[in-house]
Amino acid sequence: MNYPDSVRFLYSLGNELKVGAKWGLERMQALLMALGHPERGQRFIHVAGTNGKGSTCAMIASVLAETPYRTGLYTSPHLIEPTERIQMNGQPVSDREFAAAFDIVHQAVEDLLLENRIDAHPSYFETVTAMAFLLFQKYCEISVIEVGLGGGSTPRTSFTLNCVSSRRFLLIMNLSWATASN
Repeated sequence: MNYPDSVRFLYSLGNELKVGAKWGLERMQALLMALGHPERGQRFIHVAGTNGKGSTCAMIASVLAETPYRTGLYTSPHLIEPTERIQMNGQPVSDREFAAAFDIVHQAVEDLLLENRIDAHPSYFETVTAMAFLLFQKYCEISVIEVGLGGGSTPRTSFTLNCVSSRRFLLIMNLSWATASN
């Protein structure tokens, strides 16, 4: 599929799951397994928190861009083109790279649906996340990833990574928790 067609298909998915589909990680886990687990064996900085995730990711990626390491960046939303969500070495992926990653993910999804291993096509965000993992596995040595949900929806927001120097780091961001009142 070419870039415009892949973008049209992604937009048709919308940000919400289709009626009858369940929220959860099972669909994404099945997809990543079908893709050969491109998220494994990579170095990631995973940024979580209530506000400022995108800016923090961009700052970390810009620092890493000054190193000899090939750096990936995955954030959302995009401003103009979906290719902005997946960046390598400070540049959005090309239309060709985006479409090629989409084709691989889309074929895996179609196979999973045919085999009844998932209940619905993954959402726009889930699909593009899988595409980012594929591209980062192929082209990057370390990648900065923004958590998909804000801090109020993410009960644990600490993470560990094996960074460039192979030391362990822990990044904790300020979170605000919404409280329900009666």
